[in-house]
Amino acid sequence: MYTDTGSWRKMPSPLLSRRFGLAGKPDYVVSHRSGLVPVEIKSGTAPDQPYSSHVVQLAAYCLLIEEEYGFRPPHGFVKYDDVAFEVDYTRGLEEELLATMYLMRQDATAGRSRRSHNSANRCRACGYRADCDQRLK
Repeated sequence: MYTDTGSWRKMPSPLLSRRFGLAGKPDYVVSHRSGLVPVEIKSGTAPDQPYSSHVVQLAAYCLLIEEEYGFRPPHGFVKYDDVAFEVDYTRGLEEELLATMYLMRQDATAGRSRRSHNSANRCRACGYRADCDQRLK
């Protein structure tokens, strides 16, 4: 259905939710027996459980699919190099996503958003690099 990996049929623009003020580009949206589901590809060996930041990112894509297509995905997948995790898109996970978005917006509005890493490679690849006063050289 959709890919943002540079292969197959690329969607021309991000998925968008005006209601939640959210846009995003999942790596894949696949037509699965349970409906449309997002797949987020992560590099590296899988942890014992998917990282919470990856789960919340996947939840954002579930919310965007629901907004864009009018269908609530029952789950999505976080795929590492060696393992794929199926993550249920529960009401609790949706609430965690919305709470996280609220806190992020509060921090951004108050000027409390700080860089969360010391990786020059991440900074070089960041879409906000040109406007960031915390970028690494």
